[in-house]
Amino acid sequence: MNEITDKKGMAEGGLFSDIVSEYSGSHYTTTAEFDYKGVNTLLKALRDEAMQFFARNHIEKEYQRIELYMEAHYPFQVYELPVNITADLNEDFEITPAGVKAMEQAFHKEHERTFSIKDDTYIECVSWRVKAIGKHEREAKLPANRDLAYEEGKSSSFRKIYFKEYDDLKMTPVFPGSRLIYGDIVHGPAIIEEPTTTIVVLPGYCAKVTKHNSYCLEKETLKKA
Repeated sequence: MNEITDKKGMAEGGLFSDIVSEYSGSHYTTTAEFDYKGVNTLLKALRDEAMQFFARNHIEKEYQRIELYMEAHYPFQVYELPVNITADLNEDFEITPAGVKAMEQAFHKEHERTFSIKDDTYIECVSWRVKAIGKHEREAKLPANRDLAYEEGKSSSFRKIYFKEYDDLKMTPVFPGSRLIYGDIVHGPAIIEEPTTTIVVLPGYCAKVTKHNSYCLEKETLKKA
């Protein structure tokens, strides 16, 4: 019986790096007597999870990438070694006899690279993991040769928020992060909303979207209002 688990998160590097979600399942088989039906059924289920992840996060097809990892060991070993076998699948995301042979060779090579030893025997495949990688649209469409020198009105709403700098409630623009691109400048007070966090740009500061798709907060002259 196949069991699928998922692990969601963002790649290290900040709010605008690739977003990544992993889905894994267990299905034991060996390269000596490979269970094609069982493994391919699991792989398609994992791929479906990855495609749902892309759909939920509105990742366009050209910004999607799926990687497949197989975790296996030699007979009588008690630990598994992960190997990227994405290239060993056919166009239907299935593993074929040729793919199993290539996967086995990839495992031997990775085992030798990791432990300085390899064997010529079959391998025992234990689990399978799909990594869904979606490139953020702002990173995929970064303009070239543009400096941080302009601002546009891209706020979607306003909220009354108390700031001690004004000792009063202030009508504050709210910017969806999805509307901001490299070069945009958001002057405080302002709110920037991202899927996983909310950034408060305090009065006297501005947030610039850098070419690395991060926010750079800088101090500027506070204007009383």
